[in-house]
Amino acid sequence: MPPSTSALIEIGSLFASVQPANAAALAASALRYTRTTFAANRSGGYVKKPRREPFSTWEQDGSLRILVGHVRRPKKLLEQAGQARW
Repeated sequence: MPPSTSALIEIGSLFASVQPANAAALAASALRYTRTTFAANRSGGYVKKPRREPFSTWEQDGSLRILVGHVRRPKKLLEQAGQARW
């Protein structure tokens, strides 16, 4: 496990994990997308409801689990924050 000032991204075949938890929290901020739904309103029209959704999950050990194809986004963010370790 790297020191708390650096991040470690372990890449598997389908998923990657970001450790430790403080670096993973920073990486999680880059792993969101906007999901838009529409709901009927009282006047018979529709209301647009955008919502930010994560495309990552938290593991029990505090690491962040992401699809391997999304590694570039948190890697760039962690490098800019000076927390990257490869």
